[in-house]
Amino acid sequence: MPNMDGLQYLEQIKQTPPKTRNGPTIVLTNVSQDSVVQKALDLGAAAYFIKASLNPDQLLKEVRSFLLEPEAK
Repeated sequence: MPNMDGLQYLEQIKQTPPKTRNGPTIVLTNVSQDSVVQKALDLGAAAYFIKASLNPDQLLKEVRSFLLEPEAK
């Protein structure tokens, strides 16, 4: 994202929630520091995926699970 990073985005939507529900927020990044992962989850991310740890098929499976059953997470 050109003007903010993912944590800034999560902070913004936590401070000013959207008027309509948009579904879960999933973080996809290569930042794997435990403190960053925990902060994202604390700010409301439904999941935190590290790109380097997933192949495309695994990523697709994970994302589909949120699209098919968003309330189950």
